[in-house]
Amino acid sequence: MTNLNRRRHMNLLIQARRQKLFSITKNVGNAK
Repeated sequence: MTNLNRRRHMNLLIQARRQKLFSITKNVGNAK
């Protein structure tokens, strides 16, 4: 895997993790 692909892959992982955290916090806010 080239450096560019690895960087893109890491960015996708970070975005997915951020979206997951965001949805979790949003659900917690709705639960209250």
